[in-house]
Amino acid sequence: MYYIGMDLHKQDLVMAVEEERGPVGRPRRIACRDTGAIRAAVERWRPFRAVVEASASYRWLYDLLAPLGEVVLAHPLRLRAIATARAKTDKGEPERFRNGRQVGAYAGLTARVHQSGKTEHRGSVSKQGSRWLRWILVQAAIKLVRHDERLGNFYTRVRKRRGRNVARVAVARKLAGICWVRLRRWQREQAAA
Repeated sequence: MYYIGMDLHKQDLVMAVEEERGPVGRPRRIACRDTGAIRAAVERWRPFRAVVEASASYRWLYDLLAPLGEVVLAHPLRLRAIATARAKTDKGEPERFRNGRQVGAYAGLTARVHQSGKTEHRGSVSKQGSRWLRWILVQAAIKLVRHDERLGNFYTRVRKRRGRNVARVAVARKLAGICWVRLRRWQREQAAA
């Protein structure tokens, strides 16, 4: 079974596909007027369950997809509640992440992104995930910039442009990625031993 998430806009939609093991490919943007391309894209992933945010203009998309697979309409406010939930209860497994930036996002050390269509605004850090993990990483970053030359230089560059607090968070995010790389390496060494 494939799971398709669709973010519908006036001019286009963004489609992301996942299966039980995780994402399949990259999200794809398709023009709303190109119903043939939309149909072909979802037929490739049968059987599927598609989730479409209920909005003023969803009906045509629902009618297009319903004969091909299961289509679920999601309440917009409930989707936002799920997306902004601060309590994460799933267990920081290193193979879940593709890169260090994803680890930083998991720890809530990346900027909030408010996006609608092609307009994007970046805000303060998301503060998703464990607040204790965030606190530990920031505290470690404060100490490490005094003793690690590379992290210290990085901190100084960011501080000059964005200020002390932003620089601390940037170093903490980088530290999260470093820890992730080392944890993966350690686990591989343990598995090989």
